[in-house]
Amino acid sequence: MDIDRLYSFLIKSKRIIAVGCWSDMLPVLLVALEKVKKKFPEKIIILGGIGPTEVAEEIMDKFNFINFIIKGCGILPLPALIKKIIDEEKIFTDVKGLVYRDGKTIKSNAYNGFYLNSVTPDIIPYRRLKNIRSYDKFFIFTSSGCPYKCTYCQIPCLSQKGVLYKDINKVIKEIMVIKKIKKNGKLTILIRDEAFIVNRGRVVKFCNLLRAKKLNVRWRCYGRVDRIDGELLEIMSKSGCEGIFFGVESGSNKILKKIKKGFTVEKAVEIVFLSKNTLKK
Repeated sequence: MDIDRLYSFLIKSKRIIAVGCWSDMLPVLLVALEKVKKKFPEKIIILGGIGPTEVAEEIMDKFNFINFIIKGCGILPLPALIKKIIDEEKIFTDVKGLVYRDGKTIKSNAYNGFYLNSVTPDIIPYRRLKNIRSYDKFFIFTSSGCPYKCTYCQIPCLSQKGVLYKDINKVIKEIMVIKKIKKNGKLTILIRDEAFIVNRGRVVKFCNLLRAKKLNVRWRCYGRVDRIDGELLEIMSKSGCEGIFFGVESGSNKILKKIKKGFTVEKAVEIVFLSKNTLKK
């Protein structure tokens, strides 16, 4: 890590530094933030993301250069915390998911996963992006969270195994905005939800609306082999779906059982081949 470059970036920054990370980067980030705090002791450091969520109290106990940690989704708690810091408030009990020090005591507020619907606007301001017409792929989210219990995955730590869905009509409206901006340009929609395919009725409604609005877009999504069948694949294909990313994780039934994946190798092979033969070319 080029720490001098980080220093030069932060030297003109505001007093509050908010940083999020995944678990694999957490050790490196903590080392870097300790150096940052020594260089800029006046900075207030807020840590968040999947990485620190499950070990937030331990981090606060062992690393005194971290001022606050937000567990779970920080979309709403972070602005609330920053406002309190700016206003020099000392009461933080109403900031969801916040881990902080009250004197020598470490306190941890409860949190309840994601907040997608409450903060996502009806129309995303895509026109503000530079050179947007040159893009041929657009990532969108239609839900947050995942209901499954795979032992290796950290998403359930944030969503508490729940799923929060965005109104599917808003999703279609968002695609229509993108389509209008792109005019007749090549366009592929990449749906990044962890659990898009979980709610079958919602997927069917999405596909039907794409066809009813005659949007004629190519799209891809994440999926699970235990939630897909031939009928659903046909519906998806007719609406423009050209690919599904399956997280099979292992070719061993023993491993799949151990990580609580919820399906077998045989099922995975069956659905992968069925998808390959069914989806739009």
